[in-house]
Parts: sequence; C-alpha cells; structure tokens
Amino acid sequence: MPMGMDVEEWMESESAFWKMMDPEVTCRLTVSSSETKVRFLDLRFVSDGDLAFNLDPTDVTGYPFGLEMVADKPFWRGPLSSKVFQTAADTGTFYAPPGSNFVFTIGSASTVDGATISNPGDTPAWPTLTVYGPAVSFSINVGGSVISATLSLAAGESLVIDTNPTVQVARKWVAGVGTIVPFFQFSSIQFAQIPRGGSVPVGIVLNGAGSVQVAFFPQYRRAF
Repeated sequence: MPMGMDVEEWMESESAFWKMMDPEVTCRLTVSSSETKVRFLDLRFVSDGDLAFNLDPTDVTGYPFGLEMVADKPFWRGPLSSKVFQTAADTGTFYAPPGSNFVFTIGSASTVDGATISNPGDTPAWPTLTVYGPAVSFSINVGGSVISATLSLAAGESLVIDTNPTVQVARKWVAGVGTIVPFFQFSSIQFAQIPRGGSVPVGIVLNGAGSVQVAFFPQYRRAF
C-alpha cells in the first residue's frame, strides 16, 4: 500500500483502477512529449497475467503485475486536424478575421478554391466531412474526389460523412438523433485519402448560410 494512504483509500483506488480494466471498456493512453505534442492510443484490457497474491496486498507498499492490452486501432493518433469553411453573414473579406475558429469566409451559394489540407501523420488519412445547416446543397472536393448532394439542412442540423473504409457512412443529425442517409441519395460519392506527409487541394461549394468542416486525426507509428 502506498505511503500516506490508509486501507480504505487504497481499496477505493484499486477498485476504481480494475473497473477500468474491462474487456468491453476502452481506455486511452496519452503521451505528451512536450506541451504541444500529444499522442494517444485507445486500448482494451485482455489479461492481468493471472495475478495472485501470496500476502495481503494492503500490508505492503505495492505489488508488481503485468497487463496485456489490445489496440483495436493500432496507430497512435494526434490532435484533430481540421479546417472549417464558414459562410459569411454579409459581404466581407474572403479570409477569416484573426482569432476566428474557421479558415475562410464564403458567401451563400459561393465557392472556395485554392484551399489545402495537410496530413502530418505516418499513414494516409480518411477525412470526416461535416456540413452544418442551414444549407440546401453542397459539393466537397478533396484531392479531386467529390462528394455532393442536394439535401435540406436547417439551422442546428448537420450531415456527417465518415469516409474511412471501415465505416463509410453518412448520418444526418437532428436534435442529437442521427439517421443514416443512403449514398444513392448523393449526386456524387467518391472517397479519397490524404497521403501521409502530404497535402491535397480542397474545393467547397455550399448553397446556404452554413459551414463545412474537413477533419481527421493524424495517425503515427510511434508515441513521440
């Protein structure tokens, strides 16, 4: 038992730790190599190595044990890489004002060309595309692959398109409830990766006063 901790505190700490070691629960291991470089790996418990005690563990200062964990997603991931293309409420400058959370301002039914998104990771990335209402149609071109549709989204509603091959699904979200939107309702549905260490052009056409987000978690082979 650690110094300065009574038996009851130790038991509560042990109980809380082993509750996390559930094969059906995902834990997140986070490594910070600096204040700005953070990577994480999601893990599930597999085995405690047949842990057994020869002595009362509350009478000692600690005990060694090994954990076997599995990562369903085997790559370390970094912070979300994201660009948001926001429509302007009125006419103004093309570039967003300093300190904004978005990159460009676009007028309703306008087009953004010449933007890029970069992937600093060690593996190709499949972006998640989100269209926020109000909007009645959109076209998103990532590296020459186009996803477009005529779809009505009111203010507060969104359409989330996960292009990852293990998912590849579109959901319309209304008041916290997601409904799958079949791909046959899209006028174009082309999936494309963002190459590792590379950049691709992004083109946005949005008919409405909403916004579009292109985002992904870069994946790395090492924790730092």
